[in-house]
Amino acid sequence: MKIFLSLFLALAFSLHVSAQGDPLGGKDKLVLENERIEDVIDSDKPFLKIPYQEVKEGELSEISYESKDLYVETDFEPAPPNPRVLDVKKEIPEYGNFLKAGFGRFATPFAQFYLHGEQNGYDYGVDLNHLSAHNDVIPFREFRENGGNFHLGYLTDQSKFLGHLKFYNTRYSNYADTMMRATPELYADSIKMVVTQVDIGGQVLRNYEEEAAYDYDLGASLQFHGDRRSNRELHINLTPNGSYSIGEGIEIGATSALTFTSASIGGQGQSRIFMDFTPSLSYQAGDFSLKAGLRLNYYNNNADSASRAAAVPQLDLRYHLIPGSLTVFAGIGGGLKYNRYYDLIRENRFLGSDVEIKPSIERAHVFGGISGQLGNKADYNAQVNYRKIEDAMVYMIADTGAYFSLAYDSVMTVLGLDIELNYDILEELKAGARLAYNNYSTTTLAKNFHRAPLEMGIYASYTYDKRLTGTAELNIFGTTPMSQDAEGTIINRKTFLDLNLGGDFRLNDRLSLWLEVNNLLNGKFQRWYNYAERPLDIKGGLTFSF
Repeated sequence: MKIFLSLFLALAFSLHVSAQGDPLGGKDKLVLENERIEDVIDSDKPFLKIPYQEVKEGELSEISYESKDLYVETDFEPAPPNPRVLDVKKEIPEYGNFLKAGFGRFATPFAQFYLHGEQNGYDYGVDLNHLSAHNDVIPFREFRENGGNFHLGYLTDQSKFLGHLKFYNTRYSNYADTMMRATPELYADSIKMVVTQVDIGGQVLRNYEEEAAYDYDLGASLQFHGDRRSNRELHINLTPNGSYSIGEGIEIGATSALTFTSASIGGQGQSRIFMDFTPSLSYQAGDFSLKAGLRLNYYNNNADSASRAAAVPQLDLRYHLIPGSLTVFAGIGGGLKYNRYYDLIRENRFLGSDVEIKPSIERAHVFGGISGQLGNKADYNAQVNYRKIEDAMVYMIADTGAYFSLAYDSVMTVLGLDIELNYDILEELKAGARLAYNNYSTTTLAKNFHRAPLEMGIYASYTYDKRLTGTAELNIFGTTPMSQDAEGTIINRKTFLDLNLGGDFRLNDRLSLWLEVNNLLNGKFQRWYNYAERPLDIKGGLTFSF
């Protein structure tokens, strides 16, 4: 055991993990009735760079992997200087703000600044980040990203007022052009791409009071997308929500969203409207809870002759069979998903400029499973689900193509299984695993391209003396259909493994060293067909906490 720990610590000293994921069902991760699994597409997180198996031998040279930094906050405590028998270890102060910077094999450089605070009823936050990637054997496989998030809140006796300003800008090249064409220098200007997005908004919500019978959450935002190809989108979003208690354990409520969009996609002007309204009734008695509602959706685009509407029942049943240890749940859901270029280009930056954008309608989503805790050391969630989706969106690209288009399967059915387990083996040692499997059945398209049917992940972290933290993550992605050749033969990506390791060493109460190694197995991957990702990637630097 001592030998094992010594080897583990030696490795952890120099490495730090960066989590990867492969989108499934239109999202970077499966969306389940499980708060641990996030919907990345509907958030403003930087899109994830996921490695991807080389499809044909010899076609793509020096395939590589674009990595992202994942900041992990840890609490550290230095060893006391020559302690006496009655001395108590001095705790290192906890700092919530930090400046993190570093360089790497491709990152030139990386930087992140995070600041938050509270004073006299106000709370504020700033999160700024920059990443440049160069020094590549493929000249056009470089990019630059800048992002920021500012928020300000004010708390009164009755309400909380929030405001935010988010921006995102990236410059990159569609470097598949350099592989598909004989003289890429002639196309150097045409393959360049710049994307700018801004999101400004506000929110008013009730300050929590246990005895209050009503609750409200009123929000509004303005979102803009613009790029070098002259695509534009302006979204005005209104999100009023509220609820009212009408008796012991009984509550009525409604969630809603109304979006007005003015856009120009591929030179075609568009005016769109999207409505989402869900009235509901909730009931809770003892260990049993129920929430039932009806989700109503409407969508119209003046560039499309057909409007779309959906009315899908919503039901969520939960029973705490063994309170705290075992909860059984089941339900139904669904509704219309408003696909926007604003979101799609963040998921797939190689999306073409002239694409057809229309909503997908989930006519049925039936789910059931169990969740709970095992003592105070482990938590778990297991779920099966069935989905039936009309106009399911699929990313398509020709086997010799450089830009992605959007296609829509008339009716796609998905049968899925998702299992997650997290276990605190020791106070210093934590581990977990997740398995997600989806069986896609298409109707008018050959396959659901670029969606891995099987995804597995295993992670572990170990902290020594509260100063040194080592992490490891192994991601496994199953065989995935990527494209079709001229004869209609499906081109598959083979199963691949992505291993990432890392470490963080606290020098003192404010300064720490970090180092990451991504794609440790040096696999030749693609996330998007014809776009090679980087190989073994190493970067590191300093974090200053204050």
